Amino acid sequence: MSEVFFDLQAKGLIVPEHQNAHVLGCTFTYAGLEFFKSRAMVLVDPNLVACQLRDQPAEVQVVAQEAWRCLTSGCNRAAMVMVGLAAEDSAAALIEALCGIKGHEKQPYWKPVTSESGSFQVRWTAGLQMLDRIKERLKAQRQGRVEWWSRWECVPDVLRPIGEALRLGRNRAAHSIDDEFSFNHVAMYYASLPFYLKTLDAIREFLDEPPDGIALA
Repeated sequence: MSEVFFDLQAKGLIVPEHQNAHVLGCTFTYAGLEFFKSRAMVLVDPNLVACQLRDQPAEVQVVAQEAWRCLTSGCNRAAMVMVGLAAEDSAAALIEALCGIKGHEKQPYWKPVTSESGSFQVRWTAGLQMLDRIKERLKAQRQGRVEWWSRWECVPDVLRPIGEALRLGRNRAAHSIDDEFSFNHVAMYYASLPFYLKTLDAIREFLDEPPDGIALA
């Protein structure tokens, strides 16, 4: 955090006040006030993100590294495409895991989930509906199963807004020349990747190898 403090000071956005070993005091300059009126600051540690992604497949880690390189080079649009690509690859792996679950064949979401010719958006939307149904089934079996139920409490609700934002962001960056992407905008998505991917992986691993005696349909 001290690096951020001295960087803002060097840019003339703050002036230091009383400091001690534990506190860095400051006051915003006029330029600083004007700057933050129209901007937000997103603090991203690429090393931390890389560490959090170390359990991801090598290709996902490479795409994430490339996203950061593009972002720090001012290629915000390309970085957004990279971030969305990493998210979509992991979501697609979860969709494939859903296709291997028996007992949902008569449900309206089954055909779009399992259709290999369907678009990612259609399959993902149907996949979220299927996760809703699986969660309902698991909820009735969760008694005394705190060790695995905790990962389902926020699913699929947390996947909807993050996943949709990443999907739309990637599509806009790839296809709309009118949209602009700021550093902070893309950095926010980049920083959300570890949590999003970890959640996808946890659910996929559960579906691949559910606990003994647990029914998914």
